[in-house]
Amino acid sequence: MSEVIRGPEDFSQIKEVWADTFQVSLNDFTAMLDLGKRGVKLGDASMYELRVRMPLAQLKALSLMALRLIRSYEAQAGVTIALPPKLLEAFGIPLEDWQGGTP
Repeated sequence: MSEVIRGPEDFSQIKEVWADTFQVSLNDFTAMLDLGKRGVKLGDASMYELRVRMPLAQLKALSLMALRLIRSYEAQAGVTIALPPKLLEAFGIPLEDWQGGTP
C-alpha cells in the first residue's frame, strides 16, 4: 500500500476579499454564499465580489464549525462577541439560541 505524501499547503492563489456584508441562498441541492462590501453612503447598494457554491451539508458543517471556533475564541480570550438584538430579530434567531451551548 502506497503512502500519500503531501507537501505544505499553498494558499498563494486564493483570492482574498474583505466582506462586511453577505447573503446566503439555497435551493434543493446547493447553497450560495455571496460576500461583499456595504455601500459607503446611506442608500448605496452593496457590491458583492465573491460567490461560493457548496452542497447543503457542507454549509451546515461550516456553520457549526464556525460557531464552535467563535465560542472557543471567546472562552480563550475572555470576551463575548455580541450581536445587536435587532440583527438577531431580523434573522429570526432567539437570543437564547445564540447564547446556547456549543453545537
